[in-house]
Amino acid sequence: MSKLDSFVIYLRRKHRTWNLYALLLIKWGKYWDKILAYLFNYPSRCFQRESPLDIQKLKNPCSTLKYFSDYFGRFSTSKTLIGKVSSDKEDLELTQHLLQAIFNDIKSSKLSELLTAEVLAKVLAYRDLQENTRISLPTLDSSMHIQMVEYVVDTVFDLWHRHVAFGLVPTTNHTPILLFRGTHFSLRSESGRASLLADIDPDGPGRRLFYNSRSDIKHWLMQLSHQGRNPRVIGHSLGGVLAIYTSIYEHNLLAKAPYCLSYAFNPPGVSEDLLEIWNEIPLEEKPSFKTFVARGDVISKFGTLLDNSYEMFSHRPLSPIIAHEQLIFAQPVSYIAKIDLDKENSSTSRAYYSKVQKQTTSLAYRFGLKYLFPNPF
Repeated sequence: MSKLDSFVIYLRRKHRTWNLYALLLIKWGKYWDKILAYLFNYPSRCFQRESPLDIQKLKNPCSTLKYFSDYFGRFSTSKTLIGKVSSDKEDLELTQHLLQAIFNDIKSSKLSELLTAEVLAKVLAYRDLQENTRISLPTLDSSMHIQMVEYVVDTVFDLWHRHVAFGLVPTTNHTPILLFRGTHFSLRSESGRASLLADIDPDGPGRRLFYNSRSDIKHWLMQLSHQGRNPRVIGHSLGGVLAIYTSIYEHNLLAKAPYCLSYAFNPPGVSEDLLEIWNEIPLEEKPSFKTFVARGDVISKFGTLLDNSYEMFSHRPLSPIIAHEQLIFAQPVSYIAKIDLDKENSSTSRAYYSKVQKQTTSLAYRFGLKYLFPNPF
């Protein structure tokens, strides 16, 4: 057993839940996940693929990553580290170990890049990072090889009521990263309430939150751009759509090289007016950007997707919550297929889910919640 395997098992045992209330909450969450799976049938949560069909198969030989995905997810009886904010130093230490395991054990540059981006978006973004914190990341270089590069947390952005993003700057001549945190499902914390409110923005999830913080984000991007170091953006869920907004509005300040990819994992789609703005940007001015949505996820069925979107999936159908949060590329075998944008954005399932989302958010906004939203205009 490796040192990392021992550390992962130690953490799981140390934080194993015996509290009846906590176990009931986990049961309640699983129950609602099953209800959602029943209400929103699986075929309607799949995405239209490009024809002729080209499915890429990825093999992950690192069992520790699969173990982490299985036992530290949303319904874990030990500790939830995927998609849940924590300030425990051990959690950050484990995240660093996972990133090191990717570098040590994953020989495929493509899988290493995708796994690193997914861990950044779904795990590292939820750690309580402080300025000057150092963390080493597997990073793709211009020769398409993976190097272990040290990054420093240069800036912690308070987007609105402590919902944050992190500016990560490498100590070497590599590409900086703007890492957005996704939804924090907690009504007990200020940042959790802010992110949940941002999710039900009737103008589009996170749109007012982005406008509220756009000047700070743009200032940081411009500083780096003047140094010739255009960053890339990465995020999951709400963080994913914030990465998309940044790519649309600040495309001239982001990295465009093919080895400096920006990523959005499981984001809700954007409104049609933003899709039009994106489509009007000349191809040579667009950042290198990819969207990955998990088969079985409902959230990514809202709104419209941008070009260069891919469906990711593993060997078995997933319920909505698990599909939204699971580390897909950490599974022993995962697959990706390019999405047919025209078919997907005009599909009946997308029209249905977008309508439900729009009606729900409009009602919530109309009945008093509008006074709680940021007013950046």
